[in-house]
Amino acid sequence: MANWNNNSCPKCGGNLFIDVDETGFFDHCLQCGYVHCRTLPTCPTCGAVLENINGGYHCLNCDPIEVA
Repeated sequence: MANWNNNSCPKCGGNLFIDVDETGFFDHCLQCGYVHCRTLPTCPTCGAVLENINGGYHCLNCDPIEVA
């Protein structure tokens, strides 16, 4: 699942690719190589912290899910 933040690199204004590996979430600029580690996963649309629901991350602002 690829997530993008267009034109949001703080170093060059390029496009950030948001990815996850065994250490957590991170931003990687495709133009200049800037890398920023994130401590919590955030929504690429609104920036809210994502909730882990049923084994997947969901934004409760952009995609509300009823939790039983």
